[in-house]
Amino acid sequence: MIEQDTRKIKEILQDEEDERRDVFLARRSAEFPMGSIRSVLCRAQSVDAMANLVNLSLYGNNLVSLGGIEALKRCESLRSIDIGNNKLTSLSEGFAELTSLEELVADDNAFVEVPSELASLRNLEVLRLSGNRIERFAEACEAHGCWPKLRELSLDNNELTALPSMIGTLGALETLVLRGNKLQSLPEELASLQSLTSLSLSSNQLKTFLPGPLVPQLKALEVLLLNGNELSEIPAELAELAPCRVNLANNRLETIPQGLKESLSDLNVFGQKKVKSKTKN
Repeated sequence: MIEQDTRKIKEILQDEEDERRDVFLARRSAEFPMGSIRSVLCRAQSVDAMANLVNLSLYGNNLVSLGGIEALKRCESLRSIDIGNNKLTSLSEGFAELTSLEELVADDNAFVEVPSELASLRNLEVLRLSGNRIERFAEACEAHGCWPKLRELSLDNNELTALPSMIGTLGALETLVLRGNKLQSLPEELASLQSLTSLSLSSNQLKTFLPGPLVPQLKALEVLLLNGNELSEIPAELAELAPCRVNLANNRLETIPQGLKESLSDLNVFGQKKVKSKTKN
């Protein structure tokens, strides 16, 4: 549920009893001329009024530009911004100056790449870019050492065909959501994510998973969703992820490694033509 303040923006900024730690400006596109925040939130008077700002929601305002947003770097307590459900194709250069941000929700816009400005936000813990048109990571975001604190990365329902090797450097990552892309293979570096507890890869075009010897490195994994791909075989080493819950429904599997079902807490292989247990050699 998106929280919304029913007062006009002017009223919110002038209310002397409001500390304005949480400023929820969802679904009020009429108050943002030309789909821009510059004249509304980025003037010195407005920024001064939001000196205590922690959480800002700009959800669902038909925004096409975040020009001037660097003014909010003066809001030193700012931790979270929601710019979901707008019409953004890029972030303004000034967004890179919001280095205190720990959470960014940018779902349901029109980004075609993971924006380069995000590479500067080294305090990010949650990054959500679901439901865009993302085909790639900007070059700046492929640098190793980017986002050392990131715990959740959601890129579901985009147009990704591959992942950069830097994905393996996100050592704090616990949740990775890549459902509904066009991934055909995975970088071996993915196995380096030893804090990862949930990995969603359903509804892609994967023909293989990770090489068997690398699979046990995902030692913290509790949920692995691979349903709706094109897998014809799976590594026996998945059994070493016990007690992980694994969904392999609606693939092209003909066999599953013997003992896999007994090792995992839950194994779903529904929707295969014929599945037989494969005896170890």
